[in-house]
Amino acid sequence: MNFEVDCLREAGLLDAPSLLSVLGEGWTENDVRRLYPLALPQAITGRKMELVRQLADADGHSRLYRVGEYYLFESIDGWMHDIFASEPLMLDLIAAMQHLKQKG
Repeated sequence: MNFEVDCLREAGLLDAPSLLSVLGEGWTENDVRRLYPLALPQAITGRKMELVRQLADADGHSRLYRVGEYYLFESIDGWMHDIFASEPLMLDLIAAMQHLKQKG
């Protein structure tokens, strides 16, 4: 079985768009790589974050989290950050990312 597909299915995110695709034009993989680690703590404020599943290797990691009542899946390696989240959490991530980019 494919770990990423299994995690996305479990979280109900199988058809969800990635963070980069939702951010849209004017955003690059480098922007996500640079700003996501700073935006995540802002987006989850007040919510309990619990690791549900993870897979790690020499190149990176994939993790599924439960964040309050929502889910967050991240697949991170040296080349890309694929981030998927339940819609309310994704909206909070987008707001935090946009704020950080405007400041930067």
